[in-house]
Parts: sequence; structure tokens; C-alpha cells
Amino acid sequence: MKFNAFGLCLELKKGKIDNSEKVDADLIRSHITKLNNQHIEYLRKLSLEEISSRLTSISYEKVDSLNAERCLKENGIVAFPSVFEEQVRNTDLAISQVLDIVSNFNKSEKVWDETQKYLIQKGSSRIRGYNALASYAKPVIFIRDGSDEGMIDVFNADILFPDFFNEVKNSLSEDSVTHLLSESGKRLKPKNFNLYVNKGVVNTRGFHVDSYSSQVKGFVYLSDVFSLEQGPYTYVKESSDDSTLHSLNQAISGLDKVKTEAPIIFQKNIVPMFGGKGSFIVSDQSGIHRGFPQCSDAFRAVAVMNYTQV
Repeated sequence: MKFNAFGLCLELKKGKIDNSEKVDADLIRSHITKLNNQHIEYLRKLSLEEISSRLTSISYEKVDSLNAERCLKENGIVAFPSVFEEQVRNTDLAISQVLDIVSNFNKSEKVWDETQKYLIQKGSSRIRGYNALASYAKPVIFIRDGSDEGMIDVFNADILFPDFFNEVKNSLSEDSVTHLLSESGKRLKPKNFNLYVNKGVVNTRGFHVDSYSSQVKGFVYLSDVFSLEQGPYTYVKESSDDSTLHSLNQAISGLDKVKTEAPIIFQKNIVPMFGGKGSFIVSDQSGIHRGFPQCSDAFRAVAVMNYTQV
């Protein structure tokens, strides 16, 4: 099957894309950006009723629900509104401390610094790569640059703030959650626990996948997220097992510097994940997703458990 995309003639052969034309990488990047911008504008025009309807279709009250297991397997995502509200009641102080640490660090004009308790760095100035950051000898406060510039990603936040996050972490490792993951068809175990803090992050990475292998993340909102302006996690349901979408996006991103971009999506399946503090989201990261761009005065905090294959 042949089709045109990005000014190229591409051919789909047994689930793979054949492209023999040489292309301008900058041109491909501009097309990817344009598509992502169109998706953002589409979402901004949706009514709250439509967003609520999409969210309701993947939301359940109990983690141990059979319907929730089926939803995760079929859609790649499932949500449980405010199910961990009690467990996150004391996390605000830890978030405030992180913001103070980052503020003082930014005033120093350093690109990285290390104390007895943590390493803090801007971009990849000291440690590079997710696995290296996750396995470092102490927690890492990682201030992202590039497409998510300004986002704070605290690796192993439970070690840095055990009094505030152990209860949340334990909830993400309890039997009902691990059973939900096993019923999705994946043998997974908790790996590392992160804290995301977004404060006025107006530019975020476009739609993408984390990998095309078995990887699941559990997100717990530590603040209310009830509008697009606050920057909700945003997911394209039914995209984790869609081989055609994967093939198309791999063909396009294969021409770009970033190989996991995924700008080709079905807009009707995009779900902005609104939720109150304590809401729990389980997400297959081989599905297409992004963080929605915030407005300049918005705030969002999320606890994240990364589950990897046993």
C-alpha cells in the first residue's frame, strides 16, 4: 500500500515502511511540529462535556475491577479518580522543598551541584540517560531542557523524601496494582519512583512513545488537574497495540533526530487525563502520549512509578 506523507511517497510492506527518498531533517521536524500544533488546537476546541465523556470511558472506581483490567488491555490506559487521595495528603511540603532547592540552584548559575543527599543538574550536564539517572547512587533532581524545558523530574524522590512519599510508593506496589498489570498481559515489576513538577511549562514534547517494548507507568496526581491549562497527561487510547500507527510513526520519526516521535494519531481517541489530587492513572508507554502545554502561571505535580518487564 502506497501513501503520501510529509511530501514523500511511502510504501507499507507487511507492517513496515519503505522510503527510498532522501529528505531534509529540518523539513521533517517542521512537519512534525505542525501536526502536533494541529492536535493541540483540536483539543482546545473540545467541549468539557466531550473531554469528560472520553475520560469516563476509561475510568473506574476500584483498581481490582475486572472491567479496569479489560480497559487497560484494550485501550493501553485506565484511570481511577482520587483513589489515592488519602495517601498523598502530606506531599505538598516535599514539593515545596523541591521548588526551593531548584530556585536557589537557578540563582547560583551553576549547571550542576551535588550535596550529601542529592545531585541537581540542568539537562545532561552531569549524568546522561534515563537508566543512569535512575540508578545513580543518590536521588537526582533533573531540570529538563529541550522540548520540556523547565520541567523538574526528581529521580528516586521516595529516597529523598521518605516521610512524604513512602505511602504513595507502597500503594503503587500493592497486590491490586500488580495484579492489574499482570492481567494486562505483561509481567512487570516496580523499578523506580519519580516526582514530576511542572510550573508554567508552556512548551512540552509533542505526541510520542517512550518505547515500543513492554513499559508501563503509574501516575498519581499530587495536585488537581481539571483544565488543559494545567497541563494534563494526555493519551491516545488504543494506540499501544496499533501496528499500523506504529509503522507510520516509526517511518516518519526515522527521518527525524528523535526516533520515538508519533505525530500521526486518531484525534477522536485523544484523552486529556483530568483528575483530582490522588487520581491514579496506569499507562502503557508504548501508546502515544504527551504532557499538554501549560499556561504560564499553571502548576501540576505528579508521582510516577516506572514498571519494567520481569
